[in-house]
Amino acid sequence: MDSEGLGQMIEDLKKMLIDVAARRKFNLQHPEVQQISRTLDGYILEYMQRPREAAKQQTRQVLSE
Repeated sequence: MDSEGLGQMIEDLKKMLIDVAARRKFNLQHPEVQQISRTLDGYILEYMQRPREAAKQQTRQVLSE
């Protein structure tokens, strides 16, 4: 998945999390809320690490030249 697609997935999950949490009366311990929250956390971590990985790759390429 490219960065744009990943960003859209994060936005969609944030909306879903708010909707589900509201339906569960903001019980953040509810399993459905917890599952969406963990999934969202994973996508956000992946999204945040992409620029770092690209920079590492670029540095390796420059050093190998």
